[in-house]
Amino acid sequence: LMSWEKTFGDWTVTLGRQPYVLGDGRLINHSMGWSNLGRTFEGLRLTSKEWDFFGFKEATNSPSNKEITAGLASYKSDLGQTTLIYKVDERGSTDTNVYTLNHIYRRPIGKLNFVAEGSGQWGEVKGRDHAAFATTLNLSSKITPKLDAYLEASLVSGGSGPKSGTFDSLFFSPKPTYGMRTLTGYRNLQELTLGATYRPDSAWRFDGYLNWFGLFDSKDAWYGASGSVNRSGGVAFQDPTGKSGSDVGTALQLEVIHTPTKRDTYGAGVGVFRPGAFVSRQVPGRANHQVWGYFHYQFKF
Repeated sequence: LMSWEKTFGDWTVTLGRQPYVLGDGRLINHSMGWSNLGRTFEGLRLTSKEWDFFGFKEATNSPSNKEITAGLASYKSDLGQTTLIYKVDERGSTDTNVYTLNHIYRRPIGKLNFVAEGSGQWGEVKGRDHAAFATTLNLSSKITPKLDAYLEASLVSGGSGPKSGTFDSLFFSPKPTYGMRTLTGYRNLQELTLGATYRPDSAWRFDGYLNWFGLFDSKDAWYGASGSVNRSGGVAFQDPTGKSGSDVGTALQLEVIHTPTKRDTYGAGVGVFRPGAFVSRQVPGRANHQVWGYFHYQFKF
C-alpha cells in the first residue's frame, strides 16, 4: 500500500491506496478470501468521528475491475450507520450506474447481540431500470467465555423480468459467516446459517457452520461469491422457467486454526455440500454430494 495521511482538527485525510470495509463487509470489503489476487482501493478519503467520505476505485484485483469507480458518504449516530454509495461500471458497451442506500443497526439485548443490515438500490444496469434490495439479520451470543454462537438470515433480491431486480453486491467478498469455501454470493439469495466458534485458549480456534441456501427468484441464477453465475461443465445454474425450484442446498463446514507463535499459523478444514432440488435438476445425474478439505500454513516475516 502507498498512501498519504494527514489530520486537520477533527478530520483525517487519506490519499492513495488503502483498505476499506463497510460494516461486516457485505457490500464493500478489501478481503478476497481464497483469491490469489488481493483487493486494494485507491482514492481520497475524508473522515471524522461521525462522517466518512470516500471516492475510490479498485487498484488491485482483476484488471477489468479498474473500470469500476465508486463514491460514498457515511454517517454514524446512536441509531447506527447510514451510507449512500454510487457505483459506475464502464465495462461493456452500456454503463451501469447504481445507487445503494445502506443502513446498519447494532444493539445488545441482554446477553445477545443483534445486528440488522438493510440496503435499497436503484439506477440503471446495462440499459435497464434497476430496483433491488438486501436485508440480513444476525443474532449472536457468548454462550460461555470460550464459546460463541450465532444465527443469521438473509433475503437478497433477484430478478427475471424486463427490469433489473438482481441485487448488485458491489465490492463483495466471501462472507466468513458462510464458511471459507462458500459457493454462494450475496445476490438472489435466501440464506439461513447457524454458526459457532470455540476458543479453548489463545492458540486454538474451532469454527463450525451449517448453511441452507435458496434462490429469492427461482427464474434467476445461482450466483457465486464473485458475483458471477455458478457453472458446472459449461452449464449455467439458471432455469428461466422457474420449474427447478429454489432449493440450492445445505452445507456443513468445520475449520480449525492453530497459532503456536506470532509468526506461524496452521489451518485446516473440511466441508460437505448437499445439492438441493434446484442444482439436481440443472445437472441430472451429476448432482452428487461435494466433499472438500484444505490445509494451509502461513508464516509472517
